[in-house]
Amino acid sequence: MNPLSLWLLALAPATSSPEPPAPGASGPNWNVALAAATQASYLPTPFEYTYIDVAYQSIDLDGNNPKLGGLVFRGSFDVTDNIRLLMSFGDASSTTGTVENTVRDYSLGFGMHGSYNNWLDVIGNFEWIRREFSGTVDGRHKGWVAGVGVRMLPVRTLEIDAILLYQNSVDNEGGGQLGGIWHFSQFVGLRVSGQAIGDATRYWGGLRFSL
Repeated sequence: MNPLSLWLLALAPATSSPEPPAPGASGPNWNVALAAATQASYLPTPFEYTYIDVAYQSIDLDGNNPKLGGLVFRGSFDVTDNIRLLMSFGDASSTTGTVENTVRDYSLGFGMHGSYNNWLDVIGNFEWIRREFSGTVDGRHKGWVAGVGVRMLPVRTLEIDAILLYQNSVDNEGGGQLGGIWHFSQFVGLRVSGQAIGDATRYWGGLRFSL
Protein backbone atom coordinates (compact mmCIF):
# COMPACT_ATOMS: atom_id res chain seq x y z
CA MET A 1 0.00 0.00 0.00
CA ASN A 2 1.44 3.37 -0.97
CA PRO A 3 1.61 6.42 1.35
CA LEU A 4 -1.28 8.20 -0.38
CA SER A 5 -3.60 5.23 0.22
CA LEU A 6 -2.67 5.17 3.89
CA TRP A 7 -3.45 8.87 4.24
CA LEU A 8 -6.83 8.38 2.57
CA LEU A 9 -7.67 5.43 4.83
CA ALA A 10 -6.79 7.51 7.86
CA LEU A 11 -9.11 10.30 6.70
CA ALA A 12 -11.97 8.11 5.46
CA PRO A 13 -15.07 7.66 7.68
CA ALA A 14 -15.66 4.26 9.22
CA THR A 15 -18.02 1.94 7.33
CA SER A 16 -19.45 0.42 10.51
CA SER A 17 -21.01 2.07 13.53
CA PRO A 18 -18.11 2.66 15.92
CA GLU A 19 -18.35 3.36 19.59
CA PRO A 20 -19.02 7.02 20.43
CA PRO A 21 -15.75 8.94 20.59
CA ALA A 22 -14.30 9.84 23.92
CA PRO A 23 -14.99 13.37 25.14
CA GLY A 24 -12.65 15.84 23.48
CA ALA A 25 -11.65 13.44 20.68
CA SER A 26 -12.24 14.63 17.10
CA GLY A 27 -10.89 14.03 13.60
CA PRO A 28 -8.40 11.41 12.38
CA ASN A 29 -5.33 10.38 14.32
CA TRP A 30 -2.70 12.39 12.41
CA ASN A 31 0.22 10.86 14.31
CA VAL A 32 -0.76 7.33 13.30
CA ALA A 33 -1.32 8.38 9.67
CA LEU A 34 2.02 10.19 9.47
CA ALA A 35 3.93 7.27 10.99
CA ALA A 36 2.28 4.77 8.63
CA ALA A 37 2.90 6.92 5.54
CA THR A 38 6.53 7.50 6.49
CA GLN A 39 7.14 3.81 7.11
CA ALA A 40 5.54 2.87 3.79
CA SER A 41 7.87 5.27 1.93
CA TYR A 42 10.82 3.00 2.78
CA LEU A 43 10.09 0.40 0.14
CA PRO A 44 12.70 -2.33 -0.38
CA THR A 45 15.07 -1.33 -3.17
CA PRO A 46 16.90 -3.75 -5.48
CA PHE A 47 19.65 -1.17 -6.04
CA GLU A 48 22.94 -0.99 -4.18
CA TYR A 49 23.97 2.51 -3.08
CA THR A 50 27.36 1.70 -1.57
CA TYR A 51 29.80 1.15 -4.42
CA ILE A 52 33.01 2.29 -6.12
CA ASP A 53 33.30 2.88 -9.88
CA VAL A 54 36.72 2.53 -11.51
CA ALA A 55 36.70 3.56 -15.17
CA TYR A 56 38.63 4.98 -18.11
CA GLN A 57 37.21 8.32 -19.28
CA SER A 58 37.39 10.33 -22.49
CA ILE A 59 36.75 14.09 -22.17
CA ASP A 60 36.07 16.77 -24.75
CA LEU A 61 35.86 20.07 -22.87
CA ASP A 62 34.58 22.37 -25.61
CA GLY A 63 34.10 20.41 -28.84
CA ASN A 64 37.30 21.86 -30.35
CA ASN A 65 40.29 20.73 -28.31
CA PRO A 66 41.79 17.23 -28.63
CA LYS A 67 40.14 14.70 -26.36
CA LEU A 68 41.76 13.91 -23.02
CA GLY A 69 41.85 10.45 -21.53
CA GLY A 70 42.55 8.97 -18.11
CA LEU A 71 41.16 7.21 -15.04
CA VAL A 72 38.22 8.25 -12.90
CA PHE A 73 37.14 6.93 -9.50
CA ARG A 74 33.68 7.55 -8.09
CA GLY A 75 32.29 6.40 -4.75
CA SER A 76 28.82 6.30 -3.19
CA PHE A 77 28.35 5.39 0.48
CA ASP A 78 25.02 4.94 2.27
CA VAL A 79 24.71 7.08 5.40
CA THR A 80 21.03 6.43 6.16
CA ASP A 81 18.23 4.56 4.40
CA ASN A 82 17.76 7.38 1.90
CA ILE A 83 20.90 9.56 2.08
CA ARG A 84 24.38 8.80 0.74
CA LEU A 85 27.78 10.47 0.53
CA LEU A 86 29.25 11.05 -2.95
CA MET A 87 32.86 11.69 -3.94
CA SER A 88 34.99 11.37 -7.06
CA PHE A 89 38.45 11.98 -8.49
CA GLY A 90 39.46 11.99 -12.14
CA ASP A 91 42.69 12.63 -14.03
CA ALA A 92 42.89 13.00 -17.81
CA SER A 93 45.62 14.15 -20.18
CA SER A 94 46.56 14.65 -23.82
CA THR A 95 49.62 15.90 -25.71
CA THR A 96 49.56 18.89 -28.06
CA GLY A 97 52.91 19.15 -29.79
CA THR A 98 55.43 19.09 -26.96
CA VAL A 99 52.94 20.25 -24.30
CA GLU A 100 51.08 17.81 -22.08
CA ASN A 101 47.65 19.05 -21.07
CA THR A 102 46.09 17.65 -17.91
CA VAL A 103 42.72 18.06 -16.21
CA ARG A 104 42.00 16.91 -12.66
CA ASP A 105 38.46 16.77 -11.32
CA TYR A 106 37.35 16.54 -7.70
CA SER A 107 33.82 16.37 -6.31
CA LEU A 108 32.20 15.94 -2.91
CA GLY A 109 28.50 15.95 -2.12
CA PHE A 110 25.45 13.95 -1.14
CA GLY A 111 22.58 12.12 -2.77
CA MET A 112 19.04 11.11 -1.88
CA HIS A 113 16.96 8.24 -3.22
CA GLY A 114 13.53 6.69 -2.81
CA SER A 115 11.88 3.61 -4.28
CA TYR A 116 8.87 4.11 -6.54
CA ASN A 117 8.37 0.38 -7.02
CA ASN A 118 10.50 -2.78 -7.08
CA TRP A 119 12.30 -1.85 -10.33
CA LEU A 120 12.47 1.97 -10.28
CA ASP A 121 14.20 4.38 -7.88
CA VAL A 122 14.10 8.19 -8.01
CA ILE A 123 17.46 9.82 -7.20
CA GLY A 124 18.80 13.32 -6.58
CA ASN A 125 22.44 14.46 -6.29
CA PHE A 126 24.23 17.64 -5.25
CA GLU A 127 28.02 17.95 -5.49
CA TRP A 128 30.63 20.65 -5.09
CA ILE A 129 33.14 20.39 -7.94
CA ARG A 130 36.67 21.62 -8.60
CA ARG A 131 38.62 21.30 -11.87
CA GLU A 132 42.31 22.07 -12.28
CA PHE A 133 44.02 22.66 -15.64
CA SER A 134 47.70 22.60 -16.57
CA GLY A 135 49.53 22.72 -19.89
CA THR A 136 48.41 25.02 -22.69
CA VAL A 137 45.93 26.55 -20.23
CA ASP A 138 46.62 26.83 -16.50
CA GLY A 139 43.88 27.56 -13.98
CA ARG A 140 41.01 26.13 -12.04
CA HIS A 141 37.22 26.21 -11.95
CA LYS A 142 34.99 25.74 -8.92
CA GLY A 143 31.24 25.41 -8.56
CA TRP A 144 28.52 22.84 -8.06
CA VAL A 145 26.38 20.45 -10.07
CA ALA A 146 22.90 19.16 -9.21
CA GLY A 147 20.94 16.36 -10.81
CA VAL A 148 17.65 14.49 -10.60
CA GLY A 149 16.83 11.24 -12.35
CA VAL A 150 15.98 7.55 -12.11
CA ARG A 151 17.61 4.15 -11.79
CA MET A 152 15.73 1.38 -13.62
CA LEU A 153 16.09 -2.40 -13.57
CA PRO A 154 14.29 -3.68 -16.70
CA VAL A 155 15.80 -7.15 -16.16
CA ARG A 156 17.55 -8.64 -13.15
CA THR A 157 21.12 -8.18 -14.43
CA LEU A 158 20.76 -4.97 -16.46
CA GLU A 159 20.44 -1.51 -14.91
CA ILE A 160 19.83 1.79 -16.72
CA ASP A 161 20.18 5.25 -15.18
CA ALA A 162 19.20 8.65 -16.59
CA ILE A 163 19.84 12.02 -14.90
CA LEU A 164 19.08 15.64 -15.79
CA LEU A 165 21.97 17.90 -14.72
CA TYR A 166 22.52 21.59 -13.99
CA GLN A 167 26.01 22.96 -13.42
CA ASN A 168 26.95 26.27 -11.86
CA SER A 169 30.62 27.00 -12.48
CA VAL A 170 32.24 29.31 -15.05
CA ASP A 171 28.91 29.23 -16.91
CA ASN A 172 25.44 28.13 -15.84
CA GLU A 173 24.75 25.13 -18.07
CA GLY A 174 22.31 22.27 -18.30
CA GLY A 175 22.77 18.75 -19.59
CA GLY A 176 22.23 15.12 -18.82
CA GLN A 177 23.75 11.72 -18.26
CA LEU A 178 22.77 8.27 -19.51
CA GLY A 179 24.39 5.04 -18.39
CA GLY A 180 24.03 1.35 -17.89
CA ILE A 181 25.42 -1.48 -15.77
CA TRP A 182 25.54 -5.19 -16.56
CA HIS A 183 25.71 -6.98 -13.21
CA PHE A 184 27.58 -10.16 -14.06
CA SER A 185 28.00 -11.01 -10.35
CA GLN A 186 26.52 -9.85 -7.05
CA PHE A 187 29.49 -7.57 -6.33
CA VAL A 188 30.94 -6.61 -9.74
CA GLY A 189 29.35 -5.07 -12.83
CA LEU A 190 30.40 -3.56 -16.15
CA ARG A 191 29.69 0.20 -16.13
CA VAL A 192 29.36 2.47 -19.19
CA SER A 193 28.08 6.05 -19.24
CA GLY A 194 27.97 9.26 -21.24
CA GLN A 195 27.49 12.82 -20.04
CA ALA A 196 26.97 16.18 -21.75
CA ILE A 197 26.88 19.56 -19.98
CA GLY A 198 27.02 22.60 -22.23
CA ASP A 199 29.79 22.01 -24.80
CA ALA A 200 31.64 19.45 -22.65
CA THR A 201 31.13 15.73 -23.19
CA ARG A 202 32.45 12.77 -21.22
CA TYR A 203 32.33 9.05 -21.84
CA TRP A 204 33.60 6.37 -19.53
CA GLY A 205 33.65 2.62 -19.19
CA GLY A 206 34.90 0.37 -16.42
CA LEU A 207 33.81 -1.67 -13.42
CA ARG A 208 31.46 -1.11 -10.51
CA PHE A 209 32.34 -2.80 -7.22
CA SER A 210 29.33 -3.03 -4.89
CA LEU A 211 30.32 -3.12 -1.23
